Amino acid sequence: MKEETLRIYWQVYTDGMRCLKNWDKIDEKTIEAMTAKHQIGVMGRVFSLAVSGEIRRIKEDMTPLHPLMYQDIFVDAWNFFKTHCDPVEDEEWWDKLVEDIKIPLKKYHETALVKHLFVDVTLEEIERIYKEERKHA
Repeated sequence: MKEETLRIYWQVYTDGMRCLKNWDKIDEKTIEAMTAKHQIGVMGRVFSLAVSGEIRRIKEDMTPLHPLMYQDIFVDAWNFFKTHCDPVEDEEWWDKLVEDIKIPLKKYHETALVKHLFVDVTLEEIERIYKEERKHA
């Protein structure tokens, strides 16, 4: 993937991390604005699913994660994406992808935030990229 495209993806993960580090200042309008801002593939889901879901969880039980934990989760998601963002038509590659995604899910105890971020956003985006590339091959 080209460097300029990677920068766009990096901005999504960074904005998501910043939102959760400042969760008490984030409202529905902010979520909508971030979702609209980041319309590359399914990446708007970082905000409409992952960030908004985590903020709802925090407001229900008033237990946000430590800000550095949010940073760790988003950095791991970014690194996972960066490592796997050039999918190939190879069964072994896809098998490794599935095995690799189990690592952060286990590391972060399969929380809803982590499932949304890694499965519903990152994995879905990698699959979308693959399908898009196959269309143009």
